[in-house]
Formats: sequence, C-alpha cells, structure tokens
Amino acid sequence: MSDPGTSVVPMQPVIQFLCCHRVLLCTACPKTSCIPPKGVLTHLRNYHKNQFTCEQRKKLAKEARKHSALTPRDVITPRREDGAVPGLHVHDGWECTQCHYVCASETTMEKNHARRKHEWVQSMPRIWREQTIQVCQRSSLADNRPSSPPDSSSSISQSTRICPCLQLFPATTSSRNS
Repeated sequence: MSDPGTSVVPMQPVIQFLCCHRVLLCTACPKTSCIPPKGVLTHLRNYHKNQFTCEQRKKLAKEARKHSALTPRDVITPRREDGAVPGLHVHDGWECTQCHYVCASETTMEKNHARRKHEWVQSMPRIWREQTIQVCQRSSLADNRPSSPPDSSSSISQSTRICPCLQLFPATTSSRNS
C-alpha cells in the first residue's frame, strides 16, 4: 500500500491530483502545470481546445471536482528540505537572500522586491541568487488570459507579468548552479 501523503491519484491521463499538496496537475501541458480546482474547464478550453472535445473537457473538469484540491492561495508552500513537488515543472528563477522571496525574473527581483522591500541600491552587493522555482496558478486565467500557455513557449517571467496571480516557491535546497 502506498503512502497517501506522497501518492498521485490519476483521474485521467490528463489531470492528476497530488494528494500530499492537494493540487491538480495538468499533464497535457508541455511543462506540467498546477491548475486551480475551479479553473480546470477554463484551463482546458484556453490551452487544450484542439486536444479535447467540449464533452471531454467537461468530463475532466467534473472528475477534478471530486477531489479535495485546494485553491492555490491555500496551498502550503512546501518545505525546501522536501525538494521539488513531484510532477510539477521546475523553472529557473531568483531568490532573495534576505527573506527567501522567490520570483521568475531578475528584473522583478531587483526593481520590485530588493529595492522596495530592502531598500537595495545598485552600489550595494546583490542580495539575490539564482534559484529553481515551481509555479502554482492562483486563479483561472479567464480574466488575465496570456497569449500562450504559461508553460509553453513563453518564459515564466512573461507569464508572471501577464498573470500576476501566481504563487512561486523554491524547488530545491540549493541554487540552480550548485
């Protein structure tokens, strides 16, 4: 018998429920992404319309609702010691060495975080480092729909600019260059 805290329950080959984090993963995305429980149908319609019929998309969304998935806002950021969330794509990103905030873009780190939160200026040593990250969408993208899926050809920093409703967290215990 497998440990329910680490198992993955397949609903279909397309949507998986990750029990230990209580999140839904879309395996149809080129880089597996986490989708909000109420955003499954919207996600499938926006990013996989040509892969699944309307009836298939509705069935997948109905199956997803059977699981006790958390909204991404309620997902507890995994402990760094536990490593990457299995099945969720790992991206290159940045981490603040002062407070462990993570983001996908160095520009965001410098201009929106380090300067505002820590009063960092260019004459000071850099207070951030390269860090692998994982992304959990905080809402369906119905209102903030990017021109392409957040996990395909666009960079994660572009997705963050278009859809600022993402939860980012470190994926490993060390920087990506270690």
